[in-house]
Amino acid sequence: MIDITEYEKILRNLKEDMAAHNISPFYFANAGTILRKENFMKRNLYSTQIFEFVDQGYVDDKLITVTPASSLPVYLL
Repeated sequence: MIDITEYEKILRNLKEDMAAHNISPFYFANAGTILRKENFMKRNLYSTQIFEFVDQGYVDDKLITVTPASSLPVYLL
């Protein structure tokens, strides 16, 4: 499990990568992490991926993965 210092480092890396690809810092406010279902079901709150929500068409298609709305379940605890 990472600590807050490591998480902040990952966020800085994301911000630098966005700048290198000319992605507006506006999108940085949309940063999130992916919690895989198998980890969630085990109550293992561990993530290895970080992502950004961006407007399709604004960012080069090579840099994005489109996820259908139906694949984004919401879990309320």
